[in-house]
Amino acid sequence: MKKRLLSLFMIAVMMFALVSTTAFAYNSASEKISLDEAKRLATEYYKSKYPLTDETINFFVNDFGWNRKEFIAKYGSVTEIVDETDEGYVFVLFGGDAGDMYAVNKFSGRVTHIFGHFQDDYGIYLGGLKYYEDKYLYYYSERYADITGSFQDLIICDIAEDKEICYIADVAEIEVAGGYIFTLPYSGMLYPLPLTRHNPDGSNPQIISNEARDIRVYNNNVYYSALNTNNDYSNYSMQIRKYNPQTGTTANLTDYCYGYVKEIYNDHAVFADANSKETIVRYNDEIKIIINNNRLSFDQLPIIIDGRTLVPLRAIFEALGATVDWDGNTQTVTATRDNKVIKITIGDNKLYVNNNVTVLDVPAQIVNNRTLVPVRAVSEAFGCNVDWDGNTQTVYINSK
Repeated sequence: MKKRLLSLFMIAVMMFALVSTTAFAYNSASEKISLDEAKRLATEYYKSKYPLTDETINFFVNDFGWNRKEFIAKYGSVTEIVDETDEGYVFVLFGGDAGDMYAVNKFSGRVTHIFGHFQDDYGIYLGGLKYYEDKYLYYYSERYADITGSFQDLIICDIAEDKEICYIADVAEIEVAGGYIFTLPYSGMLYPLPLTRHNPDGSNPQIISNEARDIRVYNNNVYYSALNTNNDYSNYSMQIRKYNPQTGTTANLTDYCYGYVKEIYNDHAVFADANSKETIVRYNDEIKIIINNNRLSFDQLPIIIDGRTLVPLRAIFEALGATVDWDGNTQTVTATRDNKVIKITIGDNKLYVNNNVTVLDVPAQIVNNRTLVPVRAVSEAFGCNVDWDGNTQTVYINSK
């Protein structure tokens, strides 16, 4: 009965919120579910889960003085728009227990019941609504503050089961990329923080870096700022790194630069010094090819396909001291050095060295009107030693 009376009080609060929020306008992308559609879906979900009964109607009409017709009309409707993110909406609905909230995925329309906002024992919804596909929902809350002692924790919900499954203590940032979630804890000071990778359900945490500060996701890669821990904090410097969840490798996109990172983008970062003077730093993430301590230059930059580095064929063969012939009819390259003859055909996964066959993981191919070949395979075919430095995105080739 105590909970029911508290619910009655909160409904009055929610009715005030209804009046104050109905004029609030949202701009929704055309491919996403609109605000009105999200409201409708949330209302339908609520009414299907909690059908309106005569007992409920009589309670509100007789004990709380509601007009019967008005109460029935408003039952299950949105009384407050608590949050909108790029991925979803969060609503409070009329008629529910105080503190109940409902999230609607902007892309799938799936409705999930979450808690928070009003009652202390439910915790407080702090935002950060994100989804992993249509399987898991994430949001920040103080629900477990008495246990964790943190400013905010990350709540993880199983959407299909429509229930909370776990929480991760002390999370200030969350990003989703490459089949994982990535979290950073809260810190009000400029201290290095652990960037942690988790499975989507929050299990199997793995620390990626202990020097991180901010994270962003572009093209399913995690970009993050890293603090130079060799500096004292009165003369700090930072760099941008990129973590690839598929390969588990990290590349340094910039050198350490004085100041702190203000913004992280997919091709540059904005650094600011102690006087707030901003500097744009472009990333140096192109793949470098070093042959006998000399760096090669290309009109078509090297690329990585399925974990293999491909480079323009003429540049690499001539740098290795080979003569090159091209047969346009068969799209076959023949490279000769000393007593070795290499043949490779566009789209064919076979490499011939003096008629001996090597099977390639990735065949030669044409990119931007340039023929690219797998650098390790062709270099080793000529007897060279090849090493890869993932941190600097560099291929080192030493010819024998």
